Amino acid sequence: MFEHIKLKPQLIDLAILEEMTDGSPELLLDMIDIFMLQVSSFTKEMDKAYHSGDYAKLGAIAHKAKSSVATMGITSIVSKMKEFELLAKSGENPERYPEYLNMFKNTCKEAIKELLDIKSNL
Repeated sequence: MFEHIKLKPQLIDLAILEEMTDGSPELLLDMIDIFMLQVSSFTKEMDKAYHSGDYAKLGAIAHKAKSSVATMGITSIVSKMKEFELLAKSGENPERYPEYLNMFKNTCKEAIKELLDIKSNL
């Protein structure tokens, strides 16, 4: 269904998006808009939880963020987000959390560029 998209994304798995939307461009547009809002919210909430030392909350947000990136076909970071979730929930190795936060932010920033390209080609 989404074969007509000119530029093939590097981060987004179109097959997953097609499966999640049953090939509906309208549903995909809604999902893209929701995802962009979620990323902004997750980023702010994770930064706040990290800086306040609320690692259990950080892990819970990482869990939600992991689900969102998986739903949007950004499979490259799902396992790292799971790792981050478990580390944060346990409070282990907090010195590594900024690395995970940056990975999430940077990957989502690039993925959003791809999603906007997909959106403009629907």
